[in-house]
Amino acid sequence: MFATGVLAATALVLLEAGTGRVLRQEGDVNTQAAPGSVIKPFVLRAWSAGQAPEFLCNRRLLLAGRRMDCSHLVTARPLNAAEALAYSCNGYFAELGRRANPQRLAETLRSFGFAVRRDASTAEEAQLMALGEFGVAISPLDLARAYARIVPVDGLREAVEAGTAQRAAVEGLTVAGKTGTTRESSWFAGYADNVVVVVRTRGGTGGSAAAPLAAEALKRLRFAGESAGVAPAAASTAAHRIRLRGGRTIAVEDYVAAAVAGEVGAFSKEPEFLKAMAVVARTFAAANPGRHARDGYDLCEYPHCQRMLPAGVTARIRELVEATEAELLWWEGRPAQVFYTGHCGGRSEAAVTWWPGLKVPYLRSQPDTFCLAQGRRGWSAELNARELEIVTRAPSGRVKQLRLHGVLASFDAVRQWSRDALKSAWFEIRPAGAGRFHVEGFGTGHGVGLCQVGAAERAAQGHTYRQILSAYFPGTKAGVSAQGIAWQTLCGERVELWSTAPDRDRTVLESAERALGEAERCVGRRLRYSPQLRVFPSVAMFRDATEQPGTVAAVTSGRMVRTQPNPAPAVLLHEMLHLVTEDGAAGGPARLPHWFLEGLVLHLAREAPPVGSDYARFLAHLRKLIAAHGEPAVLAWLDSGIPQGLAELPC
Repeated sequence: MFATGVLAATALVLLEAGTGRVLRQEGDVNTQAAPGSVIKPFVLRAWSAGQAPEFLCNRRLLLAGRRMDCSHLVTARPLNAAEALAYSCNGYFAELGRRANPQRLAETLRSFGFAVRRDASTAEEAQLMALGEFGVAISPLDLARAYARIVPVDGLREAVEAGTAQRAAVEGLTVAGKTGTTRESSWFAGYADNVVVVVRTRGGTGGSAAAPLAAEALKRLRFAGESAGVAPAAASTAAHRIRLRGGRTIAVEDYVAAAVAGEVGAFSKEPEFLKAMAVVARTFAAANPGRHARDGYDLCEYPHCQRMLPAGVTARIRELVEATEAELLWWEGRPAQVFYTGHCGGRSEAAVTWWPGLKVPYLRSQPDTFCLAQGRRGWSAELNARELEIVTRAPSGRVKQLRLHGVLASFDAVRQWSRDALKSAWFEIRPAGAGRFHVEGFGTGHGVGLCQVGAAERAAQGHTYRQILSAYFPGTKAGVSAQGIAWQTLCGERVELWSTAPDRDRTVLESAERALGEAERCVGRRLRYSPQLRVFPSVAMFRDATEQPGTVAAVTSGRMVRTQPNPAPAVLLHEMLHLVTEDGAAGGPARLPHWFLEGLVLHLAREAPPVGSDYARFLAHLRKLIAAHGEPAVLAWLDSGIPQGLAELPC
């Protein structure tokens, strides 16, 4: 089974659209699963050609107790079918399902190979079916055959160019397709030229997990000679979970925090140094996906990859990792290959010295006077050998080859033979008697990339983490996208906004300030801290950082609100209400029932969840309590707790 990013495909199918010939299939291609949004092109087929109506979408959607808000920007005009498909507009297709003839919808889906396991009997079930979330399933192989029958479809190319399927893009090739994310699967289904590709994964999202795998499959197809006209794919960036040994998975940001704790230890607490290490650790994971794929996982927990120490993650480390959330080092549109060493001894080493295939300008040999503030880290060792002499050195002076017992050997081979007695490749050897040699050297590690001692000293002298990274990886750009965009901070009167485009998001800051004031007025209390609002530049990056599907517009955790681009005022008010109601709640928000907090926010925000959903039940019961006890009394329960006998939600 192939792998890219940090997720392996559960199933892959490649077939020719014209003949239906299967070019490649891997994994479990016959097990059926809910299709999610990859069903949407077929839902359109339930309408007569060109007759699918236009709808105005307000981006808000709550079905069966689930927030399924749209990720596209607010538009003042109705969307047509092609636009709704390109934007993956849940509101449009939910409305399409509500208006469709249920029997015709089911028959259409069955005609394309979907298993309709349960007919829709209510409007909400019809809406969920149109979103691929109720009563319908399909296997990857059947889905590929279904897409082969309907290509081309207006809107699918735009979904790859600017929508949720952007990571399926392949340079020099026109790719069209659709992503889908359900509770159990992530999908990509689409085509390029005459080749249909379907990927299903377990975990991740369609855009962050399945789409990059589809791009990789199209790239490999060309190289395997199975089809003409398929160009190499652009490199995928990091997905948001990493497989460790034993079947365990870990979120990328948790992995980064554990790697910083393991690789830095306690030798420096300089904040900017720790931020720089966080970006480097994250970039290493992104640039080395599936390093242990043959063993069934992605990265190991030892220095071969990066030493992880989850128990060493402190609140401070977590805070500084969050300060660089999703940031990578980029080179020519791809995550850079990064390395770091303990102490370079005053000059870094070129990567090509140790890895001849890695000749990149940002990993060159260059002087570093900052680490010398801590001395050259001298070391010595006594080794027993019949013969031990230096044969060749790198231009920096580091030893490349030695003669050991009459045989030419690389430094790395001799270091392993010495059981790591050779702390670095910068040393001299002198005989110390029969069969003994005295070795003296300085520095630690291979010397490539970031020097940890030097970086910590730079931080102590006032360098920012971006300046540190620029010094050790010249020419790369740190940021959350391939364009090298980095977080910038705007401070309002009450709200702190983190943005990659502050000029664009100034209006968001103004809306957030208004939303906070309105939330405080509704609740009758003032928030005791300044909330942090982080606006992500794309839906894909929001999904990767939060592990939420693109249908979720915002996520609140602690004092931080993370949102998709251009959050609507209603989204900001909803999240600010959560902050205000949960600040100082009796015993903490975890002690108050979920239904109470959600129902209270819905009531104060004047939101109307779908009839029959869990959220509608929360709101209805909350309003019964308000009718019986009065709104001021119910709000006071935030401080005092809910009276005995009233905390349970009736069935």
